[in-house]
Amino acid sequence: MRRIGGDLRFEDFAAHKSAWVDPAVVNYRGYTVAELPPNGQGIAALQMLKILEGFDLKSMGAGSAATLHLMIEAKRLVFEDLARYYADLGFSPAPV
Repeated sequence: MRRIGGDLRFEDFAAHKSAWVDPAVVNYRGYTVAELPPNGQGIAALQMLKILEGFDLKSMGAGSAATLHLMIEAKRLVFEDLARYYADLGFSPAPV
């Protein structure tokens, strides 16, 4: 890493501890979808799916203005949650 100007050192890797976590899971239209819980952003995808589940996107048409509007609004709402609530559960409880 030094050779290419990187900041990471052997000690950084040696000190790293990984933790196994249970995935966050939702049912979306009969499919089980799993993502990593906070502190990552994977749960945002689950929230978006659950928001969009109440709409008939197929009848609106792929790429239609109505479909895109709903998807963008779902993403906007979820990213507001992400900015406000998502945290490392080891340090701050997030309302998952």
